[in-house]
Amino acid sequence: MISAEAFPLPQQGFIFNECRLFRHSSQGPIESLFPAVHSLRIDVAFIVIAWRAGLIRTEKRSRLKVKQYVVDAFTDKVFHGNPAAVCVLEKRLPDELMLSIARENNLSETAFTVKAGEKYALRWFTPGGEIDLCGHATLGTAYVLFNFYEQDRKRITFSTMSGDLTVVRREDFYEMNFPAYDRKISLSVLV
Repeated sequence: MISAEAFPLPQQGFIFNECRLFRHSSQGPIESLFPAVHSLRIDVAFIVIAWRAGLIRTEKRSRLKVKQYVVDAFTDKVFHGNPAAVCVLEKRLPDELMLSIARENNLSETAFTVKAGEKYALRWFTPGGEIDLCGHATLGTAYVLFNFYEQDRKRITFSTMSGDLTVVRREDFYEMNFPAYDRKISLSVLV
């Protein structure tokens, strides 16, 4: 067990690690807020860095729920295809926290989505920073939303830095049109 005295933390607060929250109390060990999570892996360095950077709030009421899924796109087999982490949020997170989560996941992309009216806001982060478009993470996010949150919907529109992206579900298939970019080719590179 890791006690509260093992590393410097506030008297009472909530610690974020791997898209799961853990409760810290000065009277006892860190414990999971989600009873379904059986094994706890606590990265002490990540916790201390996040706390010192101000990413962890110490107010009792500042509970943050983040559900994370890892989706293998373009395959029907586990551990094949193109993996992406998908974090479904109740509210927007600070950019620094999303980047820290992406670094902790260490996948090519981690998608963060939050409901915004009839659409979903969607952002993608790599361990190196935010990117403006990611197809497999968008399809992975649509898969999670269609199967766990929006089972009755056939179409989900994402608001992104690249504009609106719409994914349509047709039975077990997902379709998405990518935005068209105006690309100007210099004739000097062709000669």
